[in-house]
Amino acid sequence: MHQLNTLIELLASPLGVGGVTAMGAVLVLASRSPRLAIWTLALPLFVSTFGKYRFIKSPYVFPLNYLEAYSRPLFALLLVLLLLIFYTSNHVRTRFRAQRSSVIFFIFQLYFAALMIFNDVENGLLSVPIFSLSFLAAVLLYNQLRTDQWRMLFVETIAGCGAIFTLACTYQWLLAPQNSVWAGRFIGITSNSQHTAQFLALFIIPSVYLACSTLQHATIRNVLWMCIAMECGLLLYTGSRTGILMTLLPLCVMFRHRSRYLAFAAIGLAVVVVLAVLFVPETQVAAERLTSTQDTRSVLFTKLWHQFLENPLFGKMATMTFLGIKRVQIQENSYLMVASMMGVLGICIFGAFLATVGGAMRKLYSYPNPTGKPQFRDFILASLVSILAGAFFEGFLFAIVGPCYLLLYLYAAMAEDLAQEPVPNLKRSAMQPSLPIRPPVYPKDVASA
Repeated sequence: MHQLNTLIELLASPLGVGGVTAMGAVLVLASRSPRLAIWTLALPLFVSTFGKYRFIKSPYVFPLNYLEAYSRPLFALLLVLLLLIFYTSNHVRTRFRAQRSSVIFFIFQLYFAALMIFNDVENGLLSVPIFSLSFLAAVLLYNQLRTDQWRMLFVETIAGCGAIFTLACTYQWLLAPQNSVWAGRFIGITSNSQHTAQFLALFIIPSVYLACSTLQHATIRNVLWMCIAMECGLLLYTGSRTGILMTLLPLCVMFRHRSRYLAFAAIGLAVVVVLAVLFVPETQVAAERLTSTQDTRSVLFTKLWHQFLENPLFGKMATMTFLGIKRVQIQENSYLMVASMMGVLGICIFGAFLATVGGAMRKLYSYPNPTGKPQFRDFILASLVSILAGAFFEGFLFAIVGPCYLLLYLYAAMAEDLAQEPVPNLKRSAMQPSLPIRPPVYPKDVASA
């Protein structure tokens, strides 16, 4: 009821009236512009980054305070807007064909929502329409990403959302630094530093892919490198080792055919780290956190495993009271959370999803790349590696509102689609000639004629 009252309050406020009018204008304009239609995805992605359960309860600065207060109903409304755009636009195909991975992951989310209703009724009931809207929006959007033009617009959208997120975090930090840092680590507009680092990692990958693309203008590439430098600086300030893993590992995968790019990236990252430590003294605490060898996960992992052994069939939802609000406790390992909170049935559903996505990722990894430059399939593979690797140390796959699972829907579906393309055999036999041999032409035998 609280979320429903918040939605009604939002629609009845001047901000809501103006927002509905703006959404109508966007709907009309997007029906004529494919670029604007795909860029609409950046709106729900950005709104989903706001944290609802912050360690710091100080208010956001204007106008971020309004976006945070209505982030969840606003996220749902923006997904509805995205659905309307894809249904009413003339240049968009309204096909509804879901890949197997998307269907399996949607079943997994619905099962999680059903279990959550028995422990956290409000958030459980809220998650059902949000998960359904996310699934529908992801499926409709996936059906458009079949051409190089739409795929490039999709990558630009995610990178643009990353630029907006970085500017919003920097804006919050400059105007209210005491509300943006907790225990010496940067949190920006999210709940904690771990979430900020995860989102930055997800946004750095498409930005680097575009910056290395020859299709972009030189000025755009320079702007992208500036955004990447800012994102890397904030990533360092978070002090999150998980965020560093979610950034470096996928970059190694994306540039596995061109080691020279990895060397340039390492040098650039080292420069950003040195400049941040020298000119921003606050980052020294975060830097010490990054270089620390302290084990902060094994005790929690053991606890989750014992919870699974106590209730192996159906699992047990762990709840907590945070600032007077009872909610399902999100632990720091998505895979162990599947076992401890959802039991054997949850393991089977999520295992089927991982098997489907893992098979597609294996095919994408073995796909030859004679040019050495990162292709779109390399970007999809790197993004999936980032999300699935980060899930070992965070429970963001169980978030009710978040960009991670929305992007996971799209990345997994596109990985399946790209894996179905035939793999060309570029290897030649040593005896195979490089050019076809023409049959000899003999002169006519005049005597025999």
